[in-house]
Amino acid sequence: MTLMRQLSADPLPALRRHRIAPESLQDEDALIPMRAVMQLLEASAALTGDFGLRLSQHRDIGMLGPLAIAIQNAPTVAQAVDYCIRYLFMHAPRHIQLSSAD
Repeated sequence: MTLMRQLSADPLPALRRHRIAPESLQDEDALIPMRAVMQLLEASAALTGDFGLRLSQHRDIGMLGPLAIAIQNAPTVAQAVDYCIRYLFMHAPRHIQLSSAD
């Protein structure tokens, strides 16, 4: 919502259009359908050509929760990648698949 406001856009109509309750954005335990999030991001990206870059300025690895801690403390880069391969599904079960070519 912060980024949308920085772009002089009211985020509430977009949230309603994609059936996302504004209060759910403040609840860390809220489950928001992946399709609704993807559609909201696509609609938001239509506002500007660099929406993704702007959005990335507001995010860091910490958004991965415990997985971020494991990645940051992995003894090797290979182990960090392995953690991603094994556990990233917890953040987007049906949409992200990673594998290792060894």
